[in-house]
Amino acid sequence: MKKKLILLNEIGLNEIFTEAFRNEGYDVISILEQPFLYKKNIWTKLMNIYNRVILKSNNFYGDDYYKKLNNEVYRRLKKINTEVDYALVFRSDYYSNKNIRLLREKSKMLVSYQYDGWELGNTIVKHKDYLDRVFFFEKDDLTKYGEKALPLTNCFFYSNEPIPSVEFDLFYVGTGTKNRIKNLKNIYNRLGKKYKIKGLITIPEYQKEDKWGEIHFSHKGVSYKQNIALLRTSKCLIDIKFSYHNGLSFRFFEALHYKKKLITNNKSVKKYDFYNANNIFITDFENLEGIEEFLDKPYIEIDDNIVEKYGFKNWSRYVLDQPSYQEITLP
Repeated sequence: MKKKLILLNEIGLNEIFTEAFRNEGYDVISILEQPFLYKKNIWTKLMNIYNRVILKSNNFYGDDYYKKLNNEVYRRLKKINTEVDYALVFRSDYYSNKNIRLLREKSKMLVSYQYDGWELGNTIVKHKDYLDRVFFFEKDDLTKYGEKALPLTNCFFYSNEPIPSVEFDLFYVGTGTKNRIKNLKNIYNRLGKKYKIKGLITIPEYQKEDKWGEIHFSHKGVSYKQNIALLRTSKCLIDIKFSYHNGLSFRFFEALHYKKKLITNNKSVKKYDFYNANNIFITDFENLEGIEEFLDKPYIEIDDNIVEKYGFKNWSRYVLDQPSYQEITLP
Protein backbone atom coordinates (compact mmCIF):
# COMPACT_ATOMS: atom_id res chain seq x y z
CA MET A 1 0.00 0.00 0.00
CA LYS A 2 1.26 3.46 -0.88
CA LYS A 3 2.38 5.76 1.92
CA LYS A 4 0.19 8.86 2.16
CA LEU A 5 1.87 12.26 2.23
CA ILE A 6 0.42 15.73 2.72
CA LEU A 7 2.60 18.29 0.95
CA LEU A 8 2.27 21.96 1.85
CA ASN A 9 4.61 24.03 -0.27
CA GLU A 10 3.96 27.70 -0.98
CA ILE A 11 7.11 28.31 -3.03
CA GLY A 12 7.19 28.01 -6.81
CA LEU A 13 8.47 24.43 -6.63
CA ASN A 14 5.24 22.82 -5.47
CA GLU A 15 4.56 21.20 -8.84
CA ILE A 16 7.99 19.57 -9.17
CA PHE A 17 8.02 18.32 -5.56
CA THR A 18 4.51 16.89 -5.95
CA GLU A 19 5.51 15.12 -9.15
CA ALA A 20 8.77 13.83 -7.65
CA PHE A 21 7.09 12.33 -4.56
CA ARG A 22 4.49 10.64 -6.77
CA ASN A 23 7.27 9.21 -8.91
CA GLU A 24 8.75 7.74 -5.71
CA GLY A 25 5.47 5.94 -5.06
CA TYR A 26 3.77 8.20 -2.51
CA ASP A 27 0.07 8.96 -2.51
CA VAL A 28 0.43 12.74 -2.39
CA ILE A 29 -2.21 15.16 -1.16
CA SER A 30 -0.74 18.41 -2.46
CA ILE A 31 -2.60 21.18 -0.60
CA LEU A 32 -1.57 23.90 -3.06
CA GLU A 33 -1.61 21.81 -6.22
CA GLN A 34 -4.40 24.14 -7.23
CA PRO A 35 -2.57 27.40 -6.50
CA PHE A 36 -3.97 29.93 -4.07
CA LEU A 37 -4.66 33.16 -5.97
CA TYR A 38 -4.58 36.39 -4.01
CA LYS A 39 -6.92 38.97 -5.50
CA LYS A 40 -6.73 42.68 -4.80
CA ASN A 41 -9.99 44.62 -4.78
CA ILE A 42 -11.08 48.14 -3.94
CA TRP A 43 -11.25 47.33 -0.21
CA THR A 44 -7.72 45.88 -0.04
CA LYS A 45 -6.34 48.81 -2.04
CA LEU A 46 -7.98 51.29 0.33
CA MET A 47 -6.68 49.37 3.36
CA ASN A 48 -3.20 49.39 1.86
CA ILE A 49 -3.34 53.17 1.44
CA TYR A 50 -4.63 53.57 5.02
CA ASN A 51 -1.82 51.38 6.40
CA ARG A 52 0.84 53.11 4.36
CA VAL A 53 -0.27 56.72 4.95
CA ILE A 54 -1.84 56.64 8.42
CA LEU A 55 -0.13 53.70 10.13
CA LYS A 56 3.20 54.16 8.28
CA SER A 57 3.31 50.45 7.44
CA ASN A 58 4.14 48.91 4.07
CA ASN A 59 3.24 45.36 5.09
CA PHE A 60 -0.50 45.30 4.49
CA TYR A 61 -0.51 43.30 1.25
CA GLY A 62 1.95 40.75 2.64
CA ASP A 63 0.02 40.33 5.90
CA ASP A 64 -3.30 40.13 4.10
CA TYR A 65 -1.93 37.58 1.63
CA TYR A 66 -0.78 35.19 4.36
CA LYS A 67 -3.96 35.66 6.36
CA LYS A 68 -6.07 34.64 3.37
CA LEU A 69 -3.63 31.90 2.36
CA ASN A 70 -3.94 30.38 5.83
CA ASN A 71 -7.73 30.54 5.69
CA GLU A 72 -7.71 28.69 2.36
CA VAL A 73 -5.17 26.11 3.56
CA TYR A 74 -7.31 25.40 6.61
CA ARG A 75 -10.38 24.94 4.41
CA ARG A 76 -8.52 22.44 2.22
CA LEU A 77 -6.98 20.58 5.15
CA LYS A 78 -10.39 20.11 6.77
CA LYS A 79 -11.50 18.13 3.71
CA ILE A 80 -8.91 15.40 4.38
CA ASN A 81 -10.86 12.68 6.14
CA THR A 82 -8.13 10.06 6.57
CA GLU A 83 -4.95 9.82 8.62
CA VAL A 84 -1.77 10.10 6.57
CA ASP A 85 1.73 8.77 7.18
CA TYR A 86 3.62 12.02 6.64
CA ALA A 87 3.06 15.74 6.33
CA LEU A 88 5.88 17.83 4.87
CA VAL A 89 5.67 21.62 5.15
CA PHE A 90 8.04 24.05 3.50
CA ARG A 91 8.60 27.14 5.69
CA SER A 92 6.08 26.19 8.36
CA ASP A 93 6.56 29.66 9.87
CA TYR A 94 4.33 30.91 7.02
CA TYR A 95 1.37 29.04 8.49
CA SER A 96 -0.89 29.61 11.46
CA ASN A 97 -0.75 27.56 14.63
CA LYS A 98 -4.24 26.35 13.78
CA ASN A 99 -3.05 24.88 10.48
CA ILE A 100 0.06 23.25 11.93
CA ARG A 101 -2.01 21.77 14.77
CA LEU A 102 -4.47 20.35 12.24
CA LEU A 103 -1.60 18.81 10.25
CA ARG A 104 -0.33 17.28 13.49
CA GLU A 105 -3.73 15.66 14.07
CA LYS A 106 -3.89 14.20 10.56
CA SER A 107 -0.33 12.85 10.22
CA LYS A 108 1.84 10.30 11.97
CA MET A 109 4.97 12.37 11.26
CA LEU A 110 5.06 16.14 10.76
CA VAL A 111 8.17 17.56 9.09
CA SER A 112 9.23 21.12 8.22
CA TYR A 113 11.97 22.30 5.86
CA GLN A 114 13.23 25.83 6.44
CA TYR A 115 14.84 26.76 3.13
CA ASP A 116 15.48 30.37 4.22
CA GLY A 117 17.75 31.70 6.93
CA TRP A 118 16.80 32.27 10.57
CA GLU A 119 16.37 36.00 10.01
CA LEU A 120 13.34 35.31 7.80
CA GLY A 121 11.90 32.20 9.43
CA ASN A 122 12.57 32.39 13.18
CA THR A 123 8.85 32.44 14.07
CA ILE A 124 8.91 28.69 13.44
CA VAL A 125 9.55 28.33 17.18
CA LYS A 126 5.82 28.87 17.74
CA HIS A 127 5.25 25.40 16.23
CA LYS A 128 7.89 23.51 18.23
CA ASP A 129 5.37 21.41 20.14
CA TYR A 130 3.88 19.99 16.93
CA LEU A 131 6.87 19.29 14.67
CA ASP A 132 8.68 15.93 14.71
CA ARG A 133 11.58 16.78 12.42
CA VAL A 134 12.75 20.28 11.46
CA PHE A 135 15.39 20.79 8.77
CA PHE A 136 17.54 23.86 8.16
CA PHE A 137 19.90 24.59 5.26
CA GLU A 138 22.16 26.85 7.32
CA LYS A 139 24.36 25.27 10.00
CA ASP A 140 24.05 28.12 12.52
CA ASP A 141 20.25 27.77 12.49
CA LEU A 142 20.48 24.30 14.04
CA THR A 143 21.68 25.66 17.37
CA LYS A 144 19.28 28.62 17.19
CA TYR A 145 16.29 26.27 16.94
CA GLY A 146 17.67 23.64 19.31
CA GLU A 147 16.24 20.16 19.86
CA LYS A 148 14.86 18.29 16.81
CA ALA A 149 16.81 20.52 14.41
CA LEU A 150 18.45 18.59 11.55
CA PRO A 151 20.72 19.60 8.64
CA LEU A 152 19.53 19.57 5.04
CA THR A 153 20.43 21.02 1.67
CA ASN A 154 18.30 21.63 -1.37
CA CYS A 155 18.34 18.90 -4.02
CA PHE A 156 18.08 18.18 -7.73
CA PHE A 157 15.29 16.41 -9.61
CA TYR A 158 15.86 13.70 -12.18
CA SER A 159 14.96 14.12 -15.83
CA ASN A 160 14.56 11.66 -18.69
CA GLU A 161 14.58 14.40 -21.31
CA PRO A 162 17.18 14.05 -24.09
CA ILE A 163 20.37 16.08 -23.69
CA PRO A 164 19.99 19.32 -25.69
CA SER A 165 22.70 21.12 -27.61
CA VAL A 166 24.49 23.97 -25.83
CA GLU A 167 23.38 27.45 -26.92
CA PHE A 168 24.71 29.76 -24.19
CA ASP A 169 27.91 30.11 -22.21
CA LEU A 170 26.27 31.58 -19.09
CA PHE A 171 22.74 31.52 -17.72
CA TYR A 172 21.01 33.35 -14.87
CA VAL A 173 17.40 33.33 -13.68
CA GLY A 174 16.11 35.12 -10.59
CA THR A 175 14.45 38.16 -9.07
CA GLY A 176 15.89 41.52 -10.02
CA THR A 177 17.00 43.08 -6.76
CA LYS A 178 19.22 46.16 -7.01
CA ASN A 179 22.31 44.23 -5.90
CA ARG A 180 21.69 41.31 -8.25
CA ILE A 181 21.22 43.61 -11.24
CA LYS A 182 24.45 45.42 -10.37
CA ASN A 183 26.37 42.12 -10.14
CA LEU A 184 24.86 40.81 -13.36
CA LYS A 185 25.80 44.04 -15.12
CA ASN A 186 29.41 43.58 -14.02
CA ILE A 187 29.37 40.08 -15.54
CA TYR A 188 27.78 41.37 -18.73
CA ASN A 189 30.27 44.23 -19.11
CA ARG A 190 33.21 41.88 -18.56
CA LEU A 191 32.09 38.89 -20.63
CA GLY A 192 29.30 40.04 -22.94
CA LYS A 193 31.47 40.54 -26.02
CA LYS A 194 33.18 37.12 -25.89
CA TYR A 195 30.54 34.87 -24.31
CA LYS A 196 26.84 34.35 -24.95
CA ILE A 197 24.89 35.23 -21.80
CA LYS A 198 21.22 34.35 -21.24
CA GLY A 199 19.32 35.94 -18.38
CA LEU A 200 15.71 35.98 -17.19
CA ILE A 201 15.22 38.54 -14.42
CA THR A 202 11.83 39.10 -12.80
CA ILE A 203 11.15 42.71 -11.85
CA PRO A 204 8.18 44.45 -10.15
CA GLU A 205 5.39 45.80 -12.33
CA TYR A 206 6.25 49.40 -11.49
CA GLN A 207 9.64 48.98 -13.18
CA LYS A 208 9.97 49.19 -16.96
CA GLU A 209 10.70 45.96 -18.81
CA ASP A 210 14.07 46.03 -20.55
CA LYS A 211 16.79 43.82 -22.02
CA TRP A 212 20.54 43.74 -22.57
CA GLY A 213 21.08 41.40 -25.50
CA GLU A 214 19.71 38.02 -24.31
CA ILE A 215 19.28 39.25 -20.72
CA HIS A 216 15.58 40.04 -20.30
CA PHE A 217 14.00 42.03 -17.47
CA SER A 218 10.36 40.99 -17.32
CA HIS A 219 7.32 41.29 -15.07
CA LYS A 220 6.57 37.62 -15.66
CA GLY A 221 8.72 34.88 -14.16
CA VAL A 222 9.39 31.40 -15.51
CA SER A 223 8.35 28.02 -14.14
CA TYR A 224 10.86 25.62 -12.65
CA LYS A 225 10.63 23.34 -15.69
CA GLN A 226 11.20 26.28 -18.05
CA ASN A 227 14.23 27.23 -15.97
CA ILE A 228 15.65 23.70 -16.20
CA ALA A 229 15.09 23.54 -19.96
CA LEU A 230 17.11 26.73 -20.40
CA LEU A 231 19.92 25.92 -17.97
CA ARG A 232 20.47 22.60 -19.74
CA THR A 233 21.36 24.54 -22.89
CA SER A 234 24.05 26.52 -21.02
CA LYS A 235 27.63 25.72 -20.04
CA CYS A 236 27.71 27.72 -16.82
CA LEU A 237 25.14 28.96 -14.29
CA ILE A 238 25.26 32.18 -12.28
CA ASP A 239 24.19 32.19 -8.62
CA ILE A 240 23.86 35.46 -6.70
CA LYS A 241 22.95 34.88 -3.06
CA PHE A 242 21.03 37.15 -0.75
CA SER A 243 23.19 38.77 1.95
CA TYR A 244 21.30 36.90 4.69
CA HIS A 245 21.84 33.45 3.09
CA ASN A 246 24.77 31.10 3.43
CA GLY A 247 22.82 27.95 2.55
CA LEU A 248 23.09 26.72 -1.03
CA SER A 249 20.36 27.45 -3.56
CA PHE A 250 18.90 24.83 -5.91
CA ARG A 251 21.31 26.05 -8.63
CA PHE A 252 24.28 24.31 -6.97
CA PHE A 253 22.57 20.93 -7.13
CA GLU A 254 21.18 21.50 -10.62
CA ALA A 255 24.72 22.34 -11.75
CA LEU A 256 26.02 19.20 -10.02
CA HIS A 257 23.42 16.96 -11.66
CA TYR A 258 23.65 18.44 -15.16
CA LYS A 259 27.45 18.86 -15.00
CA LYS A 260 27.40 22.63 -15.41
CA LYS A 261 29.96 25.10 -14.16
CA LEU A 262 28.79 27.73 -11.69
CA ILE A 263 29.78 31.29 -10.76
CA THR A 264 28.71 32.39 -7.27
CA ASN A 265 29.30 34.80 -4.40
CA ASN A 266 28.40 32.11 -1.83
CA LYS A 267 31.78 31.29 -0.26
CA SER A 268 30.35 28.55 1.94
CA VAL A 269 30.30 26.16 -1.04
CA LYS A 270 34.06 25.63 -0.59
CA LYS A 271 33.27 23.46 2.46
CA TYR A 272 31.01 21.00 0.59
CA ASP A 273 32.16 17.60 -0.64
CA PHE A 274 31.34 18.35 -4.28
CA TYR A 275 33.35 21.58 -4.48
CA ASN A 276 35.98 21.74 -7.20
CA ALA A 277 37.66 24.99 -8.21
CA ASN A 278 37.52 23.92 -11.87
CA ASN A 279 33.72 23.75 -11.64
CA ILE A 280 32.81 26.56 -9.23
CA PHE A 281 34.15 30.11 -9.42
CA ILE A 282 33.76 32.19 -6.25
CA THR A 283 33.66 35.96 -6.66
CA ASP A 284 32.25 39.12 -5.14
CA PHE A 285 31.21 40.14 -8.70
CA GLU A 286 33.52 43.15 -8.43
CA ASN A 287 36.90 41.42 -8.86
CA LEU A 288 36.41 39.03 -11.78
CA GLU A 289 40.08 38.29 -12.35
CA GLY A 290 40.54 34.79 -13.74
CA ILE A 291 36.94 34.27 -14.81
CA GLU A 292 37.77 33.78 -18.49
CA GLU A 293 40.35 31.12 -17.63
CA PHE A 294 37.76 29.41 -15.44
CA LEU A 295 35.16 29.35 -18.20
CA ASP A 296 37.63 27.93 -20.71
CA LYS A 297 38.71 25.01 -18.49
CA PRO A 298 36.84 21.67 -18.83
CA TYR A 299 34.28 20.54 -16.23
CA ILE A 300 35.66 17.98 -13.76
CA GLU A 301 33.16 15.17 -13.08
CA ILE A 302 32.27 14.51 -9.43
CA ASP A 303 32.05 11.04 -7.88
CA ASP A 304 28.61 9.51 -8.58
CA ASN A 305 28.11 8.59 -4.92
CA ILE A 306 28.46 12.24 -3.90
CA VAL A 307 26.17 13.43 -6.69
CA GLU A 308 23.42 10.92 -5.84
CA LYS A 309 23.43 12.02 -2.21
CA TYR A 310 21.86 15.31 -3.34
CA GLY A 311 19.32 13.74 -5.71
CA PHE A 312 15.63 13.77 -4.81
CA LYS A 313 15.50 10.01 -4.24
CA ASN A 314 18.01 10.16 -1.39
CA TRP A 315 16.75 13.59 -0.24
CA SER A 316 13.17 12.33 0.24
CA ARG A 317 14.24 9.17 2.10
CA TYR A 318 16.44 11.15 4.45
CA VAL A 319 13.77 13.78 5.14
CA LEU A 320 11.08 11.19 5.91
CA ASP A 321 13.54 8.85 7.66
CA GLN A 322 12.95 5.98 5.23
CA PRO A 323 16.16 3.85 5.08
CA SER A 324 18.31 3.25 3.32
CA TYR A 325 19.77 6.70 2.60
CA GLN A 326 22.90 8.77 2.82
CA GLU A 327 22.65 11.36 5.58
CA ILE A 328 22.83 14.92 4.28
CA THR A 329 25.02 17.07 6.49
CA LEU A 330 26.13 20.70 6.54
CA PRO A 331 29.90 21.23 6.71
